[in-house]
Amino acid sequence: GEAVLGYRLQPLDIVTLTTEIALAGRYTFAAQNGLAGSLTPRVKVVADLTQPLATPWRTTLDVSVGRQVPMVGRDILTSGTALLKLELPTP
Repeated sequence: GEAVLGYRLQPLDIVTLTTEIALAGRYTFAAQNGLAGSLTPRVKVVADLTQPLATPWRTTLDVSVGRQVPMVGRDILTSGTALLKLELPTP
């Protein structure tokens, strides 16, 4: 299971900034440790570039960075994604 608490801010008309922290727990059946938990702070920026680029399709840039910190142990995992999405309008 995972619980997420976050805050969304729109510093510019075309940019949305989301900060969140996720608390996750999992149980692995028949494993040595069984129950494991982690805390993951994340930052996500979404920019709608349709108007600044003056394109006929909708253009969105989505960038996300997170760092998963386990409750027990030192296996810190940093992840990041970037997605450029182009959507053609449907008639």
